[in-house]
Amino acid sequence: MDRPAPRRILKPRELFDCAPCGLLVTDGAGVILEVNRTLCQWVGREPKSIVGLTRLQEWLELRASSEAVLRHADPNLSRALLDVKFDLRCDGRPSFPVIVHAVLRPDPSGVFYQVSLTAAEERNEYERLLLQEHRRVELLVERQRAMRQSMEDAIAEAAQANQQAEERRLLLEQARSLAEDRRVTMEQIHSLVAKELGDPVSALVGGVSVLRRGKQSPMMTSVLNSMAMAAERIRHIAYHLHDYTAIGGGAGLELQREMLNAHELTATVVQALRANMGGVRIEHIASGNGQHSVDANRIAQVVAVLVANAATHGEQGGLITVKSNGLADEGFELSVHNMGKPLPADALSSIFEPTYCDAGAPHKPRTTMRGLYLVREIARGHGGRVSVTSTLAEGTTFTVVVPAPQS
Repeated sequence: MDRPAPRRILKPRELFDCAPCGLLVTDGAGVILEVNRTLCQWVGREPKSIVGLTRLQEWLELRASSEAVLRHADPNLSRALLDVKFDLRCDGRPSFPVIVHAVLRPDPSGVFYQVSLTAAEERNEYERLLLQEHRRVELLVERQRAMRQSMEDAIAEAAQANQQAEERRLLLEQARSLAEDRRVTMEQIHSLVAKELGDPVSALVGGVSVLRRGKQSPMMTSVLNSMAMAAERIRHIAYHLHDYTAIGGGAGLELQREMLNAHELTATVVQALRANMGGVRIEHIASGNGQHSVDANRIAQVVAVLVANAATHGEQGGLITVKSNGLADEGFELSVHNMGKPLPADALSSIFEPTYCDAGAPHKPRTTMRGLYLVREIARGHGGRVSVTSTLAEGTTFTVVVPAPQS
């Protein structure tokens, strides 16, 4: 059996030069005293241009001063530098990362450092990726923290908004309660006043009727006419207060429709108004079919309110024309016309509201204006509508249209 050839044992210097890492020795000031061939190949220089001519600090991009890192000024302060990464400067090629290990070797002739430099490109890439991932995690954590803070802020704002909404709800409930109390009180007052006015008005109307039977002087006739108009206004107030109470309470107006001759009903009301409103000129014009299903008392109330409105706000001593007209579709139309100062244009859309007041005639009673609101409600109760036109040339006309009831 052949014996293997004896292996050649490398000498220490060869081991030093051929080591897979950079090796060198420096004095206490960092001047390079010995360097191996591996490190010379890395930096692209010959040993003779390095030894005794350069310092280790010139080849390393330190992240702190050499004194702070190596602490070579006093060997007792630092005896080793282990696993520290630097960038190694090279001639003719980019610098690359290395891991530096430095050990202090005291000697009677001075202080020496034995240094090794290990290539760390893969480790550098690993650390770069690790740092990148670390930064990404930090960013995610920061975003999560920001989202959590935003959610907490949103929850706090929502809680505050809920609290404010609850406060507003309570205030609204209090306002509604106060409004309801006021409405009930006003309804009670209206009902009481309407009841209390009923008997005195009846007595006043009856007394005027008795006095008119006898012989009257012109002055007495004028006084009786004024009393009759005042009694009619008071009766309208009583009716209106009673109806306001019903509408405000949500019950609405009571209607009792029956088939009757609307022309005869209108003529009867006009005749009674002529008698009660002495001195007021009223004419009635009927046309078309008069048989319709309506509430007689409510239609009479409409005629009375519209005529009283014409007498109060129309031309003094002018003619008031009441027309009742049967429509082709079996509906019924009632209109009241008077000449005089026209209504303001902006009043045409609001005159039927309960709060309307004629600012142009503050001295005139507002009872008939409020009565127009009841006219609208009576028309609506019959399924109809009310409208008004008013010009200086054509005068003012209120028109109520009541359709035939649906079968």
